[in-house]
Amino acid sequence: MEDLPKDPKIAGLPMTDVNQYRGRVMRVKFNHWGKMMKIRYLLSVAALTVLAGIASAGYIGSEAVVVDLEDRLAYGDQLTARNSKNHVEMIGCGIRVFDNGVDSWSWGFCKAVDSAEVEIVCTTENANLLDAMKATSAFALIMFEWQDDGEGDAVCTTIGFSTQSFYLPNFTIKEKK
Repeated sequence: MEDLPKDPKIAGLPMTDVNQYRGRVMRVKFNHWGKMMKIRYLLSVAALTVLAGIASAGYIGSEAVVVDLEDRLAYGDQLTARNSKNHVEMIGCGIRVFDNGVDSWSWGFCKAVDSAEVEIVCTTENANLLDAMKATSAFALIMFEWQDDGEGDAVCTTIGFSTQSFYLPNFTIKEKK
């Protein structure tokens, strides 16, 4: 729409009167336009309220289990694996400590199975990797890499965990009455 002329006769008139003064025909009367704007405003507020509720719930991350035999890498988060629709997907690491009174030793393993049932298990006795395994928690994203030991067994070479809030399940807290 072109700028309104600087005519003092129309300076303080409502838009409908200005358009009538200029000889234009309004398709929507001013009072209907006001109702439409009010409805748009209320819908916008409602949409923002819903989005704010979703945003306040926090970001939710999920990583399905991936086993890449070519790059010798596996990763995924425990909760997504546990809640997957298939019955094979899983990922995790564990430590075994043995002490027979004379000797003690520890070893650890990481295992992953993806939805296509590609499976890998790597093992380690490396103290640094065992410490990394001890440092994880439930609901973590797990990543590990391995090398072939020359005898067909996979030896863990890298182990990583991410225990960020977006990997946690949606716990429902009941209010006390």
